[in-house]
Amino acid sequence: MIKNFSNDLAFLQQHTDTIVLGEPGQAALLLAPAYQGRVMTSTAGGAADHSFGWINYDLIRQGKVVPQINLYGGEERFWLAPEGGRFSIFFPPAKLSDPLDFATWRVPTCIDTDPFQVIEVGPRFAVFAHQASLQNRAGTEFQLGFERRVQLLDATEVATAIDGEATCLDGVPLVAHQSENTLRNLGGVAWQPETGLMSIWVLGMNAPSPQATLIVPYQHCGVAAAEPIVNADYFGVLGPDRLRVDQEQHVILLRGDGEFRSKLGLTHPRAKPFLAAWDQQRQVFTLVQYKLPTMSPEFDTRTGRRADGLVQSSDRIAYVNNLWRVVDDEYRGDVINGYNDGPNESGGKLGGFFELESLSPALALAPQQAYTHTHLTVHLEANTPAAFAKVDTLCQRLCGVSLTAIHF
Repeated sequence: MIKNFSNDLAFLQQHTDTIVLGEPGQAALLLAPAYQGRVMTSTAGGAADHSFGWINYDLIRQGKVVPQINLYGGEERFWLAPEGGRFSIFFPPAKLSDPLDFATWRVPTCIDTDPFQVIEVGPRFAVFAHQASLQNRAGTEFQLGFERRVQLLDATEVATAIDGEATCLDGVPLVAHQSENTLRNLGGVAWQPETGLMSIWVLGMNAPSPQATLIVPYQHCGVAAAEPIVNADYFGVLGPDRLRVDQEQHVILLRGDGEFRSKLGLTHPRAKPFLAAWDQQRQVFTLVQYKLPTMSPEFDTRTGRRADGLVQSSDRIAYVNNLWRVVDDEYRGDVINGYNDGPNESGGKLGGFFELESLSPALALAPQQAYTHTHLTVHLEANTPAAFAKVDTLCQRLCGVSLTAIHF
């Protein structure tokens, strides 16, 4: 059965507290405080319409806690990085030479099973908070404060956010939500690159489709030729049936069928503030816009530190390493990721979904200093010729490619 918003709402209300933002029969969001205030799913047209998020019915129904990860689902959730490297927070303290493999990988409870406190709820927004401590693979201790604000946006607010004309989305059924995710250093010492920095990571689990394709535009102007266009070897080399790099349109395509474990990422010089997905079967275009900071002339030339808690070098802002291996420079990591689920090395499968992900820079925060990373998600239904034309124009403007050219 293809589940609609009403099905998902009824199911979640049986198993956890929920918050619904929006009006009956219109665009709405479904939030779960117990799952770190994540957006579990959304709809553009009310209870009977599409439910865009992927939800793990089996795990939630069982009510059990899984040691490695409790993959409840949710189309937009708050996470932390780095996942890999010498400063990973997903692997226990270990020797630098020890392998990073699935058997020892664990998601910290503060972004997995810890509930977030509800601070405030309005008709179109909700605010959550939490505090936690954790240790990275190098043995560094962190005291953390989280705040997360999720807001339902209308078409006019979306047009403003993406620098479009006020009427550019008129007549297109849509639902949009923006999260402001804040990480604060509650400890007594500043975070240092030498002992490990952390990053805010926002991920969105979307329902897969045989005809779903992730769309990732990349920067080509002013980028050194030696800079890789895409990092796509997270889980092995991908063939042309899974990954396409169009060097004329400057866009990368990745299949989102939820059947083959694959992932891609872009570094700071290559990243643009947008990534997207097109589900041709359901005629749904999903757009993500996120906070992508620019280089600043004001930073400590000796340490690279900036007043806002970021670190930069001559050609990029520092981002953490999420690869499951130690690399020479742990701060040349990816800014955005696209992920397609599939069987892992153990033979199991996390679920069956695809993800659109964004990260904040590596955060060298002083005591009590905080940084906020914003992440906007928009689902647009292009199921009429007029709506398709507007969505196609939007895709061409932001991603550089027509929807008619997106296929494998």
